[in-house]
Amino acid sequence: PIYLAIVGHVFDVTAGRAYYGDGGGYSFFSGTDGARAFVSGNFSEDGVVDTVDDFDYEQILGVEHWLKFYQTENEGQKYFQVGLLVGRYFDREGQPTKAMHMYWDRVKEAKAYEEKKKQETNVWPNCDSRWEQGKGTTYSCLHDKVPRKLTPLIKYDKTIRCACFKKDDLSPPPGKSIAVYPGCDAEDS
Repeated sequence: PIYLAIVGHVFDVTAGRAYYGDGGGYSFFSGTDGARAFVSGNFSEDGVVDTVDDFDYEQILGVEHWLKFYQTENEGQKYFQVGLLVGRYFDREGQPTKAMHMYWDRVKEAKAYEEKKKQETNVWPNCDSRWEQGKGTTYSCLHDKVPRKLTPLIKYDKTIRCACFKKDDLSPPPGKSIAVYPGCDAEDS
């Protein structure tokens, strides 16, 4: 059998021997908890590790996506959970450790934050952007709105985006700061 783990959950991936077995493109995941590499893309020995506590919300949701994939969403259920890995996320009795509780809390926070971002996008929609050689990127908005660079002030959100603001209300959403893009006049639409 071939096993891999992600945040302490062990899966039998023997049905994917061509991928996870010796010489397979994902063989580095076999026999270890490589949760970090599922999202970071660092498939070196230093990258295929179980630590994700420094991940931002988007990365945490990426890890959770892969965990759910192996638990339920894989094609024809060819991979299945066979146990828990004693270590960072589970103790010898199979009980969640502090690290597992922290992971679950981060997933919950990330999901709530993503929902908040969706609602934010309804009020401050994304700008249109266009790149031209020699000019670079230009940003625009419709309906008497102006483009602004929206930057999060929250530690675990690293998503910077262009958002459209009403000219008469340039108040940023809670936990965000706004700035004028280089080359944009403060009144540009």
